[in-house]
Amino acid sequence: MILGIDVTKNYEYDVVVCGGGFAGVAAAVSSAKQGMRTALIESGGELGGDITKSLVPQILDTKGKGGMVADIFAFLNARYRTLPRNAPWYDENGRNLNGRMIDLEYTKYYLEKACLDAGVAIFYHSNAFHAQTKDGEIERVLVAGESGCCSVDGKIFIDATGNGLLATICGCGYSFGHPETGHPQPCSISLIVTGLDPSVPTTETNAQKAELKEKIESLGVKVSAEWVSIINLPQRGYKIFSFNNQYDVDPCDFLSVSEATSKGRLECIEVAEKMRNLEGFENMEIVAMSSHIGVREGHRIHGLYSLSFDDITEGRKFDDAVCSAAFAIDVHRTSKDDNADHKKGKQVKTYHIPYRALVPLDCKNLLLAGRCISGDFYAHASYRVVGNVIATGEAAGYAASLSVKENCLPADVDGVRVSKFMQELGYTI
Repeated sequence: MILGIDVTKNYEYDVVVCGGGFAGVAAAVSSAKQGMRTALIESGGELGGDITKSLVPQILDTKGKGGMVADIFAFLNARYRTLPRNAPWYDENGRNLNGRMIDLEYTKYYLEKACLDAGVAIFYHSNAFHAQTKDGEIERVLVAGESGCCSVDGKIFIDATGNGLLATICGCGYSFGHPETGHPQPCSISLIVTGLDPSVPTTETNAQKAELKEKIESLGVKVSAEWVSIINLPQRGYKIFSFNNQYDVDPCDFLSVSEATSKGRLECIEVAEKMRNLEGFENMEIVAMSSHIGVREGHRIHGLYSLSFDDITEGRKFDDAVCSAAFAIDVHRTSKDDNADHKKGKQVKTYHIPYRALVPLDCKNLLLAGRCISGDFYAHASYRVVGNVIATGEAAGYAASLSVKENCLPADVDGVRVSKFMQELGYTI
Protein backbone atom coordinates (compact mmCIF):
# COMPACT_ATOMS: atom_id res chain seq x y z
CA MET A 1 0.00 0.00 0.00
CA ILE A 2 1.33 3.47 -0.96
CA LEU A 3 -0.75 6.54 -0.12
CA GLY A 4 -3.50 4.10 0.79
CA ILE A 5 -3.44 2.74 -2.78
CA ASP A 6 -3.00 -0.96 -3.46
CA VAL A 7 -0.12 -0.92 -5.92
CA THR A 8 0.01 -4.43 -7.29
CA LYS A 9 2.62 -3.98 -10.00
CA ASN A 10 6.13 -2.64 -9.74
CA TYR A 11 8.57 -1.96 -12.56
CA GLU A 12 12.28 -1.22 -12.19
CA TYR A 13 14.47 0.77 -14.56
CA ASP A 14 17.76 2.60 -14.53
CA VAL A 15 16.33 5.80 -15.97
CA VAL A 16 12.70 6.94 -15.86
CA VAL A 17 11.61 9.78 -18.16
CA CYS A 18 8.30 11.54 -17.53
CA GLY A 19 6.80 13.24 -20.58
CA GLY A 20 6.73 11.93 -24.15
CA GLY A 21 7.27 15.15 -26.06
CA PHE A 22 10.39 15.80 -28.14
CA ALA A 23 12.48 16.38 -25.01
CA GLY A 24 11.29 13.16 -23.39
CA VAL A 25 11.83 11.05 -26.50
CA ALA A 26 15.30 12.52 -27.00
CA ALA A 27 16.18 11.86 -23.34
CA ALA A 28 14.83 8.31 -23.36
CA VAL A 29 16.51 7.34 -26.63
CA SER A 30 19.79 8.95 -25.56
CA SER A 31 19.72 7.04 -22.27
CA ALA A 32 18.76 3.72 -23.85
CA LYS A 33 21.51 4.00 -26.46
CA GLN A 34 23.99 4.17 -23.56
CA GLY A 35 22.74 0.80 -22.35
CA MET A 36 20.31 2.03 -19.70
CA ARG A 37 17.05 0.23 -19.00
CA THR A 38 14.79 3.18 -19.77
CA ALA A 39 11.08 3.86 -19.30
CA LEU A 40 9.14 6.70 -20.94
CA ILE A 41 5.91 7.67 -19.17
CA GLU A 42 3.45 9.54 -21.38
CA SER A 43 -0.03 10.75 -20.37
CA GLY A 44 -1.48 10.46 -23.88
CA GLY A 45 -1.48 7.89 -26.63
CA GLU A 46 1.12 9.42 -28.92
CA LEU A 47 4.58 10.96 -28.76
CA GLY A 48 5.52 14.51 -29.71
CA GLY A 49 3.88 16.57 -26.97
CA ASP A 50 2.76 20.06 -27.92
CA ILE A 51 4.02 19.61 -31.47
CA THR A 52 1.78 16.68 -32.36
CA LYS A 53 -1.07 17.09 -29.86
CA SER A 54 -1.36 20.85 -30.14
CA LEU A 55 -0.68 21.03 -33.89
CA VAL A 56 2.53 23.06 -33.98
CA PRO A 57 4.12 21.54 -37.10
CA GLN A 58 7.54 23.16 -37.18
CA ILE A 59 10.94 22.68 -35.58
CA LEU A 60 12.61 26.00 -34.81
CA ASP A 61 16.20 26.96 -33.94
CA THR A 62 17.86 24.15 -35.88
CA LYS A 63 21.07 25.87 -37.00
CA GLY A 64 24.12 24.02 -35.73
CA LYS A 65 22.00 21.19 -34.33
CA GLY A 66 23.04 17.58 -34.86
CA GLY A 67 21.85 14.43 -33.12
CA MET A 68 18.13 13.80 -33.19
CA VAL A 69 17.38 17.20 -34.74
CA ALA A 70 19.38 16.26 -37.83
CA ASP A 71 18.03 12.70 -37.79
CA ILE A 72 14.40 13.84 -37.81
CA PHE A 73 14.91 16.08 -40.82
CA ALA A 74 16.89 13.38 -42.64
CA PHE A 75 14.04 10.94 -42.05
CA LEU A 76 11.27 13.33 -43.07
CA ASN A 77 13.12 14.88 -46.02
CA ALA A 78 13.87 11.44 -47.45
CA ARG A 79 10.11 10.88 -47.56
CA TYR A 80 9.30 14.42 -48.81
CA ARG A 81 7.39 15.11 -45.60
CA THR A 82 8.61 18.67 -44.95
CA LEU A 83 7.89 22.01 -46.60
CA PRO A 84 9.17 25.60 -46.48
CA ARG A 85 6.80 28.07 -44.82
CA ASN A 86 6.45 30.16 -47.95
CA ALA A 87 6.85 28.16 -51.16
CA PRO A 88 4.87 26.10 -53.65
CA TRP A 89 3.89 22.69 -52.32
CA TYR A 90 5.63 20.67 -55.01
CA ASP A 91 8.69 20.92 -57.27
CA GLU A 92 8.68 20.15 -60.99
CA ASN A 93 8.78 16.42 -60.18
CA GLY A 94 5.69 16.58 -57.97
CA ARG A 95 7.63 16.19 -54.73
CA ASN A 96 7.48 18.30 -51.60
CA LEU A 97 10.17 20.92 -51.27
CA ASN A 98 12.29 20.47 -48.15
CA GLY A 99 11.70 22.96 -45.32
CA ARG A 100 10.96 23.25 -41.63
CA MET A 101 7.19 22.58 -41.70
CA ILE A 102 6.77 18.92 -40.80
CA ASP A 103 4.22 16.18 -41.42
CA LEU A 104 2.91 15.41 -37.93
CA GLU A 105 1.83 11.82 -38.63
CA TYR A 106 5.24 10.88 -40.02
CA THR A 107 6.84 12.70 -37.11
CA LYS A 108 4.90 10.54 -34.65
CA TYR A 109 6.04 7.47 -36.58
CA TYR A 110 9.67 8.59 -36.38
CA LEU A 111 9.50 9.26 -32.64
CA GLU A 112 7.86 5.94 -31.82
CA LYS A 113 10.24 3.98 -34.02
CA ALA A 114 13.26 5.73 -32.47
CA CYS A 115 12.09 4.68 -29.00
CA LEU A 116 11.33 1.09 -29.94
CA ASP A 117 14.58 0.67 -31.91
CA ALA A 118 16.53 1.89 -28.87
CA GLY A 119 14.68 -0.45 -26.52
CA VAL A 120 12.74 2.20 -24.59
CA ALA A 121 9.70 0.91 -22.68
CA ILE A 122 6.80 3.26 -23.49
CA PHE A 123 4.03 3.67 -20.90
CA TYR A 124 1.12 5.24 -22.79
CA HIS A 125 -1.99 6.66 -21.10
CA SER A 126 -0.01 6.88 -17.87
CA ASN A 127 0.24 9.76 -15.44
CA ALA A 128 3.00 10.03 -12.83
CA PHE A 129 0.97 11.63 -10.05
CA HIS A 130 3.18 11.05 -7.01
CA ALA A 131 6.89 10.74 -6.31
CA GLN A 132 8.10 8.81 -3.29
CA THR A 133 11.26 10.49 -2.05
CA LYS A 134 13.85 9.80 0.64
CA ASP A 135 16.72 12.07 1.68
CA GLY A 136 16.11 14.35 -1.30
CA GLU A 137 16.07 11.57 -3.90
CA ILE A 138 13.19 10.00 -5.83
CA GLU A 139 12.81 6.29 -5.17
CA ARG A 140 9.81 5.69 -7.38
CA VAL A 141 6.90 7.37 -9.08
CA LEU A 142 3.32 6.21 -8.82
CA VAL A 143 1.66 5.95 -12.20
CA ALA A 144 -2.08 5.89 -12.83
CA GLY A 145 -3.38 4.25 -15.99
CA GLU A 146 -6.53 2.73 -17.36
CA SER A 147 -5.84 -0.57 -15.57
CA GLY A 148 -5.08 0.99 -12.19
CA CYS A 149 -1.89 2.10 -10.46
CA CYS A 150 1.66 0.82 -10.59
CA SER A 151 4.98 1.99 -9.21
CA VAL A 152 8.00 2.65 -11.40
CA ASP A 153 11.37 2.60 -9.66
CA GLY A 154 14.43 4.31 -11.08
CA LYS A 155 17.94 5.36 -10.24
CA ILE A 156 17.75 8.63 -12.16
CA PHE A 157 14.56 10.46 -13.20
CA ILE A 158 14.14 13.04 -15.96
CA ASP A 159 11.37 15.65 -15.97
CA ALA A 160 10.47 16.22 -19.60
CA THR A 161 6.83 17.13 -18.93
CA GLY A 162 7.24 20.63 -20.34
CA ASN A 163 5.51 22.14 -17.34
CA GLY A 164 7.90 20.77 -14.73
CA LEU A 165 5.20 18.57 -13.21
CA LEU A 166 7.49 15.88 -11.78
CA ALA A 167 9.86 18.45 -10.30
CA THR A 168 6.91 20.32 -8.83
CA ILE A 169 5.41 17.28 -7.09
CA CYS A 170 8.89 16.57 -5.70
CA GLY A 171 8.87 20.00 -4.06
CA CYS A 172 11.35 21.72 -6.34
CA GLY A 173 11.29 25.50 -6.39
CA TYR A 174 10.10 27.17 -9.57
CA SER A 175 9.16 30.45 -11.22
CA PHE A 176 6.08 31.05 -13.34
CA GLY A 177 4.88 33.97 -15.41
CA HIS A 178 6.18 37.47 -15.98
CA PRO A 179 8.46 38.64 -13.14
CA GLU A 180 6.42 41.81 -12.56
CA THR A 181 2.83 40.95 -13.49
CA GLY A 182 2.84 37.19 -12.89
CA HIS A 183 0.96 36.66 -16.17
CA PRO A 184 2.23 33.68 -18.21
CA GLN A 185 2.34 33.51 -21.97
CA PRO A 186 -1.01 32.40 -23.43
CA CYS A 187 -2.09 28.89 -24.38
CA SER A 188 -3.63 28.17 -27.78
CA ILE A 189 -5.84 25.82 -29.75
CA SER A 190 -4.97 25.45 -33.44
CA LEU A 191 -6.74 23.76 -36.32
CA ILE A 192 -5.89 22.19 -39.65
CA VAL A 193 -8.13 23.10 -42.58
CA THR A 194 -8.51 22.32 -46.26
CA GLY A 195 -10.64 23.57 -49.14
CA LEU A 196 -9.24 27.10 -49.38
CA ASP A 197 -9.01 28.67 -52.80
CA PRO A 198 -5.40 28.58 -54.11
CA SER A 199 -5.50 32.37 -54.36
CA VAL A 200 -5.63 32.70 -50.55
CA PRO A 201 -2.09 33.68 -49.46
CA THR A 202 -0.27 32.44 -46.40
CA THR A 203 0.60 35.05 -43.77
CA GLU A 204 4.32 35.74 -43.72
CA THR A 205 4.41 39.12 -41.96
CA ASN A 206 2.75 40.58 -38.89
CA ALA A 207 1.04 43.10 -41.14
CA GLN A 208 -0.55 40.29 -43.17
CA LYS A 209 -1.65 38.53 -39.97
CA ALA A 210 -3.22 41.74 -38.64
CA GLU A 211 -4.97 42.38 -41.96
CA LEU A 212 -6.55 38.92 -41.95
CA LYS A 213 -7.68 39.37 -38.36
CA GLU A 214 -9.36 42.66 -39.32
CA LYS A 215 -11.20 40.96 -42.20
CA ILE A 216 -12.47 38.20 -39.91
CA GLU A 217 -13.61 40.59 -37.20
CA SER A 218 -15.47 42.66 -39.80
CA LEU A 219 -17.83 39.67 -39.98
CA GLY A 220 -18.90 40.23 -36.39
CA VAL A 221 -16.74 37.70 -34.55
CA LYS A 222 -14.00 38.44 -32.03
CA VAL A 223 -10.56 36.87 -32.36
CA SER A 224 -8.70 36.38 -29.07
CA ALA A 225 -5.16 36.27 -30.47
CA GLU A 226 -3.13 39.30 -31.44
CA TRP A 227 -3.26 38.20 -35.07
CA VAL A 228 -4.26 35.35 -37.39
CA SER A 229 -1.79 33.12 -39.22
CA ILE A 230 -2.14 30.67 -42.12
CA ILE A 231 0.76 28.34 -42.96
CA ASN A 232 1.01 25.61 -45.60
CA LEU A 233 1.52 22.00 -44.50
CA PRO A 234 3.30 19.22 -46.43
CA GLN A 235 -0.02 17.49 -47.17
CA ARG A 236 -1.51 18.85 -50.37
CA GLY A 237 -4.17 21.49 -49.69
CA TYR A 238 -3.77 21.39 -45.91
CA LYS A 239 -3.05 24.53 -43.89
CA ILE A 240 -2.58 25.27 -40.21
CA PHE A 241 -4.65 28.09 -38.72
CA SER A 242 -3.77 29.90 -35.49
CA PHE A 243 -6.00 32.62 -34.06
CA ASN A 244 -6.81 31.55 -30.50
CA ASN A 245 -5.17 32.69 -27.27
CA GLN A 246 -6.26 31.69 -23.78
CA TYR A 247 -4.79 33.96 -21.10
CA ASP A 248 -3.72 33.31 -17.49
CA VAL A 249 -3.80 29.54 -17.82
CA ASP A 250 -1.86 27.55 -15.23
CA PRO A 251 -0.83 24.38 -17.10
CA CYS A 252 -0.29 22.58 -13.78
CA ASP A 253 -3.93 23.19 -12.76
CA PHE A 254 -6.20 20.75 -14.59
CA LEU A 255 -9.31 22.87 -14.04
CA SER A 256 -7.59 25.92 -15.51
CA VAL A 257 -6.47 23.86 -18.52
CA SER A 258 -9.94 22.33 -18.93
CA GLU A 259 -11.70 25.70 -19.00
CA ALA A 260 -9.20 27.15 -21.46
CA THR A 261 -9.46 24.09 -23.72
CA SER A 262 -13.25 24.31 -23.92
CA LYS A 263 -13.24 28.05 -24.62
CA GLY A 264 -10.52 27.67 -27.23
CA ARG A 265 -12.29 24.93 -29.15
CA LEU A 266 -15.58 26.84 -29.16
CA GLU A 267 -13.84 29.92 -30.52
CA CYS A 268 -12.14 27.90 -33.28
CA ILE A 269 -15.43 26.53 -34.57
CA GLU A 270 -17.27 29.85 -34.30
CA VAL A 271 -14.52 31.78 -36.10
CA ALA A 272 -14.14 29.11 -38.80
CA GLU A 273 -17.87 29.21 -39.52
CA LYS A 274 -17.76 32.98 -39.99
CA MET A 275 -14.68 32.75 -42.18
CA ARG A 276 -16.61 30.85 -44.83
CA ASN A 277 -18.18 34.22 -45.69
CA LEU A 278 -14.78 35.53 -46.85
CA GLU A 279 -13.71 35.28 -50.47
CA GLY A 280 -11.60 32.19 -50.98
CA PHE A 281 -12.75 30.56 -47.74
CA GLU A 282 -16.23 29.49 -48.91
CA ASN A 283 -15.32 25.77 -49.12
CA MET A 284 -13.09 25.61 -46.07
CA GLU A 285 -13.38 22.42 -44.01
CA ILE A 286 -11.85 21.66 -40.61
CA VAL A 287 -9.69 18.52 -40.72
CA ALA A 288 -8.49 18.51 -37.11
CA MET A 289 -8.20 20.62 -33.96
CA SER A 290 -5.64 20.39 -31.18
CA SER A 291 -6.27 17.36 -28.97
CA HIS A 292 -4.40 19.17 -26.20
CA ILE A 293 -4.20 22.91 -25.68
CA GLY A 294 -0.82 24.28 -26.72
CA VAL A 295 1.23 25.53 -23.77
CA ARG A 296 4.00 28.08 -24.20
CA GLU A 297 5.04 28.48 -20.60
CA GLY A 298 4.94 26.20 -17.55
CA HIS A 299 6.97 26.03 -14.37
CA ARG A 300 10.58 27.05 -14.84
CA ILE A 301 12.37 24.87 -12.31
CA HIS A 302 15.16 26.43 -10.25
CA GLY A 303 18.49 24.88 -11.20
CA LEU A 304 22.20 25.10 -10.50
CA TYR A 305 22.27 27.83 -13.14
CA SER A 306 19.41 29.95 -14.43
CA LEU A 307 19.68 31.41 -17.92
CA SER A 308 18.90 35.11 -17.94
CA PHE A 309 17.91 37.94 -20.26
CA ASP A 310 21.50 39.19 -20.11
CA ASP A 311 22.86 35.75 -21.03
CA ILE A 312 20.86 35.54 -24.24
CA THR A 313 21.21 39.16 -25.34
CA GLU A 314 24.96 39.26 -24.63
CA GLY A 315 25.59 35.84 -26.20
CA ARG A 316 27.22 34.25 -23.18
CA LYS A 317 29.14 31.00 -23.60
CA PHE A 318 29.73 28.17 -21.10
CA ASP A 319 32.22 25.31 -20.98
CA ASP A 320 29.40 22.88 -20.13
CA ALA A 321 27.22 23.94 -23.08
CA VAL A 322 24.80 21.32 -24.41
CA CYS A 323 23.97 23.38 -27.51
CA SER A 324 24.02 26.84 -29.02
CA ALA A 325 20.71 28.70 -29.29
CA ALA A 326 19.72 31.78 -31.25
CA PHE A 327 15.92 31.98 -31.38
CA ALA A 328 14.34 35.37 -30.71
CA ILE A 329 12.67 36.43 -27.46
CA ASP A 330 9.26 35.23 -28.63
CA VAL A 331 6.83 36.54 -26.02
CA HIS A 332 3.20 36.39 -27.08
CA ARG A 333 1.23 39.07 -25.31
CA THR A 334 0.43 37.94 -21.77
CA SER A 335 -3.00 39.63 -21.70
CA LYS A 336 -5.33 41.30 -24.19
CA ASP A 337 -3.95 44.68 -23.08
CA ASP A 338 -0.27 43.73 -23.12
CA ASN A 339 1.67 46.17 -25.30
CA ALA A 340 5.03 45.87 -23.53
CA ASP A 341 8.34 45.58 -25.36
CA HIS A 342 9.43 42.29 -23.82
CA LYS A 343 12.63 42.39 -25.85
CA LYS A 344 13.57 45.63 -24.07
CA GLY A 345 14.98 46.97 -27.31
CA LYS A 346 17.55 44.15 -27.56
CA GLN A 347 18.12 41.17 -29.83
CA VAL A 348 19.29 37.67 -29.02
CA LYS A 349 22.92 36.86 -29.75
CA THR A 350 23.89 33.21 -30.17
CA TYR A 351 24.28 31.83 -26.65
CA HIS A 352 24.91 28.52 -24.90
CA ILE A 353 22.51 26.46 -22.83
CA PRO A 354 24.67 25.06 -19.99
CA TYR A 355 24.31 21.59 -18.52
CA ARG A 356 23.95 23.22 -15.09
CA ALA A 357 20.54 24.60 -16.16
CA LEU A 358 19.35 20.99 -16.48
CA VAL A 359 20.17 20.14 -12.85
CA PRO A 360 17.50 21.19 -10.31
CA LEU A 361 18.47 22.55 -6.93
CA ASP A 362 15.95 20.66 -4.84
CA CYS A 363 16.04 17.01 -5.97
CA LYS A 364 19.30 15.08 -6.09
CA ASN A 365 18.60 12.37 -8.68
CA LEU A 366 16.43 14.41 -11.05
CA LEU A 367 17.35 16.03 -14.36
CA LEU A 368 15.37 18.54 -16.44
CA ALA A 369 14.81 18.45 -20.20
CA GLY A 370 12.83 20.74 -22.48
CA ARG A 371 11.19 24.03 -21.61
CA CYS A 372 11.11 23.38 -17.83
CA ILE A 373 14.89 23.87 -17.52
CA SER A 374 16.12 26.72 -15.36
CA GLY A 375 15.81 30.20 -16.80
CA ASP A 376 14.00 33.50 -16.44
CA PHE A 377 10.86 34.59 -18.27
CA TYR A 378 12.77 36.15 -21.18
CA ALA A 379 15.36 33.40 -21.70
CA HIS A 380 12.59 30.82 -21.62
CA ALA A 381 10.81 32.66 -24.44
CA SER A 382 13.89 31.93 -26.58
CA TYR A 383 15.07 28.44 -25.62
CA ARG A 384 11.59 26.86 -25.39
CA VAL A 385 11.45 25.91 -29.10
CA VAL A 386 11.95 22.36 -30.35
CA GLY A 387 15.52 22.55 -31.65
CA ASN A 388 16.71 23.39 -28.13
CA VAL A 389 14.20 21.09 -26.43
CA ILE A 390 15.64 18.07 -28.28
CA ALA A 391 19.21 19.07 -27.43
CA THR A 392 18.48 19.34 -23.70
CA GLY A 393 16.77 15.95 -23.86
CA GLU A 394 19.73 14.23 -25.49
CA ALA A 395 22.08 15.86 -22.98
CA ALA A 396 19.93 14.85 -20.00
CA GLY A 397 19.69 11.25 -21.22
CA TYR A 398 23.46 10.99 -21.56
CA ALA A 399 24.08 12.63 -18.18
CA ALA A 400 21.60 10.21 -16.59
CA SER A 401 23.54 7.27 -18.03
CA LEU A 402 26.79 8.63 -16.58
CA SER A 403 25.12 8.99 -13.19
CA VAL A 404 24.01 5.35 -13.25
CA LYS A 405 27.25 3.93 -14.61
CA GLU A 406 29.47 5.90 -12.24
CA ASN A 407 27.11 5.78 -9.26
CA CYS A 408 27.03 9.54 -8.85
CA LEU A 409 24.38 12.24 -8.81
CA PRO A 410 23.61 14.52 -11.80
CA ALA A 411 25.18 17.49 -9.97
CA ASP A 412 28.46 15.55 -9.84
CA VAL A 413 28.51 14.75 -13.57
CA ASP A 414 31.19 16.73 -15.40
CA GLY A 415 29.27 19.07 -17.68
CA VAL A 416 32.28 19.36 -19.98
CA ARG A 417 31.94 15.64 -20.73
CA VAL A 418 28.28 16.19 -21.59
CA SER A 419 29.26 19.06 -23.87
CA LYS A 420 31.83 16.92 -25.67
CA PHE A 421 29.23 14.19 -26.15
CA MET A 422 26.87 16.67 -27.75
CA GLN A 423 29.60 17.87 -30.08
CA GLU A 424 30.25 14.25 -31.08
CA LEU A 425 26.57 14.06 -32.07
CA GLY A 426 27.12 16.96 -34.44
CA TYR A 427 26.02 19.93 -32.33
CA THR A 428 28.02 23.07 -33.06
CA ILE A 429 29.05 24.67 -29.77
